[in-house]
Formats: sequence, structure tokens, C-alpha cells
Amino acid sequence: MIKRLISYYWVIRYTFQKWLWDRSTNNSVINGCALMYHHVTDEDVAINDSCKCTIQEFKSVLLQFKNEGRILISVDGMLEIINNKRPVKFAVVTFDDVPDNFYTNAYPFLKNNEIPFILFITTDFIGKKGYLSMDQMIELDKDPLCTIGAHTLTHPMLRRVKNSKEELVESKRILEEILGHQVNYLAYPFGRPSSVSKRIMKEAKQAGYLCAFGTIQSFLTDKSSNHRYYLPRIVKKSIN
Repeated sequence: MIKRLISYYWVIRYTFQKWLWDRSTNNSVINGCALMYHHVTDEDVAINDSCKCTIQEFKSVLLQFKNEGRILISVDGMLEIINNKRPVKFAVVTFDDVPDNFYTNAYPFLKNNEIPFILFITTDFIGKKGYLSMDQMIELDKDPLCTIGAHTLTHPMLRRVKNSKEELVESKRILEEILGHQVNYLAYPFGRPSSVSKRIMKEAKQAGYLCAFGTIQSFLTDKSSNHRYYLPRIVKKSIN
């Protein structure tokens, strides 16, 4: 009974935050979204449905955005638009965990269409079966279209662990050591209010990240972009 009540509480927290951000969309100067992907594959993957899409779904959504005049930009470009409140329709393409099917199924399309993207890497996943290898990550990092971001050391629910600061700081340090340059962006594992508290957001800022993404499904607007260390992202698999 207690677990059920706690579950309801977090659903209400999520729903209320989404409602607050959604209601500000129509009157916003900032008009953007961060698209969130995990698996891009036609194979059957045993994972939550929101974390996978087919290759054709992936291509169709991004081509639709381009055809509608929404520019596809890097996270650096997103922050420039937000900081200057420029009235530009834009989208940022993000990937969490980064399974190896990204390299075979999504990357060639992104490269051929010159679409910037950011990969949020869980450092303990590098080189494990089903995920990017070290060599693949280093190769991708050399592509100007690619930005590497952090996704913690071990992918925990940060609100529930005692070493959340270490997860944020050390994953950034390890990636910077491997790549030889700064890693400025973060995506929280799970990313809902049940996993991300104000303390976690403060730790992300103190760790030196320029911004961080959660998983509340809403658009980037004047209101939501004020939450620089808890930016929303959307899962979009259909062109409707």
C-alpha cells in the first residue's frame, strides 16, 4: 500500500511539472524540443517501448522536422538560442546509453543528412556487449556533428544512491580523460522527478556541466528552458 502511494505521488509530481511547462508553449518565444532516443533498430529488443524505435520511424521523424523548417542543431546551438531568446524553431537529437545499433543504424543517416547529435554515455557501459566500443566512441567524437555527454558511471536512480556526486563528477572526468577535451552536458538516468531532486541538480551544476536533461516529455520554451539543469525531452516515433 505504501509503495503504491509513493508511486502515485511521483506520477502526480511528473504530471504537474509537465502541465506547467506544456501550458506555456503557445506564448513562448523559444520554440524547441530535445528528441530522446535509445535503441534504433528493427530487431526485437527486450526493453521499454519508449526506449526503442524502428529505423524507418527514426528517419521519418527527423526528415519531417527538417521539411517543416525546424532546424536540427547541436546542444551548443540550443544554448545559444535559449540564452539570446531567438525565435527559431529547432530540435536537438539526443541518445542515452548508446547501444551499438546507434553506430550501425542511426549514425549513417545522421552523417549523410548532416544532422548534429549528442551521445550521453554511461561510462561503465563502454565496450560491454550491446554498447559502443571505446574505439567507436573515440571515432564518433572526432565527427563535428557529434557531441559526447555524460550519463553517469553506472546508470543509477540518482535520488536513491549515496554517491550521486561521484556518479556525476567521475563520469565527466573519465570521458574527458579518454577524449582529451571538456564534457559539458549531462542526461540523468531515468530522468523523472522520482530520480532527480534539487540536490542532484545542484550537484550537476557544481560538477561543471553547462546544462542537464531529464525525461519529462515537454517542449523547450521560455519557461522550461529556465530549468537549465532539468531540461525536458520528448520521445517521438511517429510523424503524426
